[in-house]
Amino acid sequence: EADSDAARRIAALRSVERPLADALARAYERCEAMLASGQLPQKARPAAATSRPPMPPAGRAPEPAGTGIPVDGMLFAHLLKMLESRRAPVREEQQLFDPGTVTPMVPTIGSSELLSILALMQHELQDQSAPQAPGTGSLAERLQREVAANARKLGMGGERLNLGGNDEETLGLMAKLFDSLLENAHFDNRSRRKIDRMLVPFARVAVRDRYMFDTREHPAWRLLNTIAEACSGNNGDGPQERELLDHVDRTIDRLVAEFNEDVAVFETLEQELRAYMGQNRKRFALAEKRAEQARHGRERLESARRTATEELRQRRGERALPPAVGTFLDLHAAHHVTQVILRDGFGSQRYAQAMQAVDGLLLAHDHN
Repeated sequence: EADSDAARRIAALRSVERPLADALARAYERCEAMLASGQLPQKARPAAATSRPPMPPAGRAPEPAGTGIPVDGMLFAHLLKMLESRRAPVREEQQLFDPGTVTPMVPTIGSSELLSILALMQHELQDQSAPQAPGTGSLAERLQREVAANARKLGMGGERLNLGGNDEETLGLMAKLFDSLLENAHFDNRSRRKIDRMLVPFARVAVRDRYMFDTREHPAWRLLNTIAEACSGNNGDGPQERELLDHVDRTIDRLVAEFNEDVAVFETLEQELRAYMGQNRKRFALAEKRAEQARHGRERLESARRTATEELRQRRGERALPPAVGTFLDLHAAHHVTQVILRDGFGSQRYAQAMQAVDGLLLAHDHN
């Protein structure tokens, strides 16, 4: 609290939060083991009282030695009851089995085992030669089914598998985020399959580092935003759009193939894709500019041709010209006048000279 900067205070708390959480978890495990054994460590027991114990009330015999419940024993009994209530849901679930037999435990997948399962799933994605069609149900349901199936491949229990509370919440939250992204954005089926393939690497990052949900500047989020930007509304209609989608394909393939616990690959791929998108935009803008210039040039050419043809038609009038003179006016003179209009404009000096030459030709024809 000596530092008034809230950001530095939060950073300081986060720097010690994980070590303290690990230490506290180990302390809880030791306490539960001690409570379950029914034995308190000697150093936790109060030292023998040096003063004289209190006298019992009149008319009542003193309790035999060792039969009273000391204060620490009462506390220990209370803690045992709390532990019993904490384990109650598990015991209720175990009543489904025959109480006369050994109660089978429903295996719980820890974070390290879950990371191994997700790594196997990512390897299977890398081995797929073509994108798979989306399955039924939400991404959360599909991810849960695939985790269970791959857990059985690794020999982790049978049909029933449990995840730790934090891990289950992390996978569910990541799947819901992907579901929301795919539902709300304008993606075609091809783009949806691309983004769907990134769920497993993103889930691996989230299981290892839950702090990724706290900032939008995490490399994984930046890569996801860049890919979504490249795919949103892009149906691959033009060559530039198809090239961009192909580059997104290669980016996702590299993510699936190269990610192995190091988030630096997300940052590298995001920077490369962002740079390519910048170049793609410049090429697209240049192509559009050139297309616009070409269209404008065609329009000017057609307008100049119409003007030249109409001007020559009016000056020619109803004259019956010889084929050589008519062909000269319709082809060569019309082309020259059109170029003069395009370069110098209608009514320029060169345009007046060209029209003067045409008038001289027609006047010579009239004298003959």
